[in-house]
Amino acid sequence: MTDGTRERIIAAALDLLTRGGEEAVSTRAVSAAAGVQPPTIYRFFGDKQGLLDAIAVHGLRGYLATKATAAQSDDPVADLRRGWDLHVELGLANPALYTLMYGRPRTDGAVSAATRAAADVLAGTSAASPRRGACASPSRWPWRSCTRPAPAPPWP
Repeated sequence: MTDGTRERIIAAALDLLTRGGEEAVSTRAVSAAAGVQPPTIYRFFGDKQGLLDAIAVHGLRGYLATKATAAQSDDPVADLRRGWDLHVELGLANPALYTLMYGRPRTDGAVSAATRAAADVLAGTSAASPRRGACASPSRWPWRSCTRPAPAPPWP
């Protein structure tokens, strides 16, 4: 089985999510829509929560790719407003995906896959910034450390 199979499963699950909400995303329905046997889903994603996490990450990556293509201006407030408008448009155009990505707290104590993906993007963005090093970025919550100064480097 290939990444093509994995992507086909995610696409089928996303379609079911879009048309019927999270309750429509059963392993049986997804496997039928993707043209695979149910054990294939378990092999790729572990369980239904793993599949939902993969859908959330897929949605977040698509959203961030759209945001990345937005032109930046010299007005940071206008850029922030434009970014917020894109965020609201995502929620209005894809309410079930938006809810999966942002509106459903995890009850198992785990950090959602979408949150981890967002943290990775933020860490990459801050690392590439002209002020690199202005924020110390621990791997789990990089945005929390940006309120504290970065530690001094270990060399003189």
